[in-house]
Amino acid sequence: MATTYLPPLPASVFADVQPLQFRPLDIAAFVQEQTGGAGTLHATQSGWQYQLVELADRFVAVFEFIDHVGVVVLRGPRDEVLHVLEQARPDWHGADVIALSELWDED
Repeated sequence: MATTYLPPLPASVFADVQPLQFRPLDIAAFVQEQTGGAGTLHATQSGWQYQLVELADRFVAVFEFIDHVGVVVLRGPRDEVLHVLEQARPDWHGADVIALSELWDED
């Protein structure tokens, strides 16, 4: 199942990564619905944009990956959470076939 890739987490950071979903037409309304708040726009090191909502006990990041969105809930120190989010990217691997080349084993 396609998801959001996160680098190995520090011991003090916990993450709940949800499967990718088709991108809604109104991303701001989606962020509000998922988090209960408005997000601030950030970008990863590789240029993927995400909305970050900082709540009292967690951080919620909503990534925009072409025609999909990924939601990640993190807990931990702010600077470590931001460092993890800077390295996030989509992980398109999964059971779904994305390209015809995936139907054949070329090894």
